[in-house]
Amino acid sequence: MLYDLCKEQQKRLRKLNLDMLDCQSRIQNAVNYLTWIEIESYINTLIHKEKEIIAVYHNKKYLALNIRFSQGEFNNKLVYNYSYRALSLAEENLLAKGWKYAINLNKFNSLNNKARKGY
Repeated sequence: MLYDLCKEQQKRLRKLNLDMLDCQSRIQNAVNYLTWIEIESYINTLIHKEKEIIAVYHNKKYLALNIRFSQGEFNNKLVYNYSYRALSLAEENLLAKGWKYAINLNKFNSLNNKARKGY
């Protein structure tokens, strides 16, 4: 179910990207080159400001949760905690192990198990 939802979101994103490129080409055809450069730089400025706001919000959240981190350490982590609950080091280590910890990849032979139990 989660996989299907992911695929559906990817399809929506592809459609949105195509729609955006179509709108962008129509605007470029409607205005001259200098006007387009001004529009593009304004949009890039808005995107940059939004990214800065999100970064400030996340940094405030980390400070409120008393989570110490350096940016280099944050980029090298395998587990990113975006919840409002602080994870202990043991919880982070457990999550970093991922599916390798949770799933036994060895094949299970039910006949051997039955023979051991004495069926």
